[in-house]
Amino acid sequence: MSNIGVHVNAWVPGVAEVLLDWGPPLIVSLQPDPALRTIKRKFPQTTIVLRRHFQEHENEARGLWNRPDCQPREIARYVAERVAEHAAPIADVVDYVVGFNEPVLWNEAAIRRWVEYEIERVRLSPLPCAVCNFSVAHPDLYLWQFVYPVFEEVLRRGAGAIATHEYAWPRFPPTPDGVYIGRMQRVWDALPDRYRKIPWLITEFGLDQLLAGGGQVGGWQLTHTPQQYADELRRISQFYDREHVRVKIAVYCLGVSDMMWSTYDILRSGVDRALSDQAINERRQDSGNV
Repeated sequence: MSNIGVHVNAWVPGVAEVLLDWGPPLIVSLQPDPALRTIKRKFPQTTIVLRRHFQEHENEARGLWNRPDCQPREIARYVAERVAEHAAPIADVVDYVVGFNEPVLWNEAAIRRWVEYEIERVRLSPLPCAVCNFSVAHPDLYLWQFVYPVFEEVLRRGAGAIATHEYAWPRFPPTPDGVYIGRMQRVWDALPDRYRKIPWLITEFGLDQLLAGGGQVGGWQLTHTPQQYADELRRISQFYDREHVRVKIAVYCLGVSDMMWSTYDILRSGVDRALSDQAINERRQDSGNV
């Protein structure tokens, strides 16, 4: 079965209909839309990750951990409470929640402060947590060893997942380069076996012009036709679907309300239909083999 899912930025008209046909293996959503309950009922195997966008603190929080005066446990309490409120309308169908997005961790001191926060968030959250949610190619590989106490807390709780982001630009490499695409595999290969029991999710995935530097926002529509992008997603996703580890990926994105992200959007582009048709055909084949 396909491991390609989607990141829903906004539940604009058409999004729920696409997902109710598609039944993707992973949905990351910024809103607790009631349609998620219907989707989960129809496709119980779909993993649902809910993220709250902290409009007032998101950018500040990315670099917060580099400040010696930050209070990790107080921040964790604030985030856990706000995320629980956000998830409450559909808490019964949410598999994991994430906290602040893409923390910036430049050194061991910063990552130790973030680890204290993330452990406390896992403890306080009424719902299982997807931890990390690191940006593409971040943090440096040598710093991952300091993240292990977070994984210990996930195992202690008995539920949770690891989340990271992976992007390329202007196209996906022929094979994972281990820097941007397939970086999780390098981290995975170094993990102690006990941590490999934790599901790994790529909660944002795709093509992102920000990787070129210069601060220009732009997505797949600048470099690919819909058919090219759908074909490339199918091809590159196979590298995340190996016998020893099956990683679900969430393509960024489906549905936008902020036109800043419009060139990333696959809604009504043909890409959404191609990925949905693939999933439908696979389900038909599976049912025919029963």
